[in-house]
Amino acid sequence: MIRFFFKLILCVLLALAAGFAYLVVRSGDPVYTFYEWMSPARFQHYDRVIRAVAVEHHLDPMLVKAVVWRESRFDPGKHGSHGERGLMQVSEKAANEWARENKIGGFQVAQLFDPKTNLEAGSWYLQENVTTLAWTHDLSGWPCVFRPVQ
Repeated sequence: MIRFFFKLILCVLLALAAGFAYLVVRSGDPVYTFYEWMSPARFQHYDRVIRAVAVEHHLDPMLVKAVVWRESRFDPGKHGSHGERGLMQVSEKAANEWARENKIGGFQVAQLFDPKTNLEAGSWYLQENVTTLAWTHDLSGWPCVFRPVQ
């Protein structure tokens, strides 16, 4: 009898593991899904700020969150290989352009390690590029390129 229950529990656990594996593989990004399940607080920590900044810049919050995931894996202290900083890996040039356009006096590049500042600058820069460039695909093949909107 004990052997039966042991096998039953083992089968249930295997079925659960297979179900979770199926969900992870079927998601758009299995690595992201796995990490989100392992530490959900890390992936939801900036949701409120991301949502507010995205709405302010007329962007989809999921787009902004996807950029944050791809660029820094939600690490606000991340340094890029070419001097990018913070959650959205904003460059010094882009940050200074953002500060100048928004009339932010006394801006210093070190402020990009503040998540809200980084999300503001990165979302502004993303929104500027979305409105001034159009995504086009040459049907003859590769690559897809950005071209100015006519």
